Amino acid sequence: MTTTLAGGRAARRQTMRRIRPRRSPAVPLLLVVWAGAAGVLWLWWRNTPAISDRTGMILNAGRITGLLAGYLMALVVLQMARVPALERRVGSDRVALDEAAAELRRVDEVFSTYREDSEVSRLAGGETTLARCAHEVAEVLELAAEAERVSDGWFSTSYRGRPDPTGIVKGWAVECAARRVAAAGATGVSVNGGGTVQLLGTPGAGRPWRVGVSDPLRPGGLAAAVSAAGAPELAVATSGSAERGAHVVDPRTGRSAVTDLVSVTVVAARLTWADCWATAAFARGAREGLRWLESLDGVEALLVTARGEVRCTGGLAARLG
Repeated sequence: MTTTLAGGRAARRQTMRRIRPRRSPAVPLLLVVWAGAAGVLWLWWRNTPAISDRTGMILNAGRITGLLAGYLMALVVLQMARVPALERRVGSDRVALDEAAAELRRVDEVFSTYREDSEVSRLAGGETTLARCAHEVAEVLELAAEAERVSDGWFSTSYRGRPDPTGIVKGWAVECAARRVAAAGATGVSVNGGGTVQLLGTPGAGRPWRVGVSDPLRPGGLAAAVSAAGAPELAVATSGSAERGAHVVDPRTGRSAVTDLVSVTVVAARLTWADCWATAAFARGAREGLRWLESLDGVEALLVTARGEVRCTGGLAARLG
C-alpha cells in the first residue's frame, strides 16, 4: 500500500495525513473472471460428447451448470480469504500513520525554540540538562555536530551562543516519520514536511515517485522535476529566500547570509542530510556551494542564482524526469 503523510509548519493548513488512492482493481478483476469463465466453457466443450438426443442435452446442461457453480464457489472462497487480509493491511497502515503524525507533534513539543516549555528551550536556558532530556535530543545534537563538521562550520548547531538544532530537526523528523510508516508494511511512502520530502519504495509497479522543484523566480512554476526511479529511498530538500525571505544565518557573523543564491535544492538518500547540505550550500554561495556539494558522495543539487542562472552538480541530470 502507498502512503503519503504531510506535515510541518507550511502544511498545517492541509490534512495532516492522507493515503494515496490506489488504482481501482475492477478492470483486472473482471478480466480474470471472464478468462476463468472462458476456460470453464472450453473444458466443457473439449470433454463433452456429441449431443444425440434430449437426454444428452440435459446431461450436457448439467455438466456446464456444475462447472460454472464450482467456478463461482471458488471465486467466493478466494474473495472471503482476501478481504480480511486487506482490512488488516489497511488498519495497520492507518495505525502507522496516526503514530507518525503523533510523533511529529511530539517532536515539535520537544524541539521547538518558539516554546518556552520545550526541552530544547529549557536546555538552552540552563533549566535542565541533556541527560534529563528525551533521548532524541542527544541524538539530534550528535547529528547536528556531524553536519557542522562535514560542512566546515557552514551548518551550525547553535545560535547566539545557545544550542539550536532547528536547522536539522525538520529533515530528521520527516525522515523518521517516513521510516516508521514503511516499517509498518507500506511499500510506497512519501512524507512532505513543509517542502522537504522523504521518499521510500514506489507508489506502484513501474511508477517511480516524482517531485517538482519550485522555480524561485517564477511563482507557481517548476525549475525541475526529480525522479526516484531505481532508488529505494530518495530525499529532496530546498533552502532559499523565495518563500521565507532571508532566514538562513551565516554562522560566521550571526546575521542573515549574504549570498548570490535564491535557492539550493539537494537530492540525497536521507532527508536528514539533504536538508542540512541545502542550508550550508545556500550560505556558502553559488561557486563555493557547488564546489562543496560536488565533493559529497551520493549528493546531487540544483542551484539558482538571483540573476536566474541555474547550476547543477554533474550527476543531477540522471535524476531529472
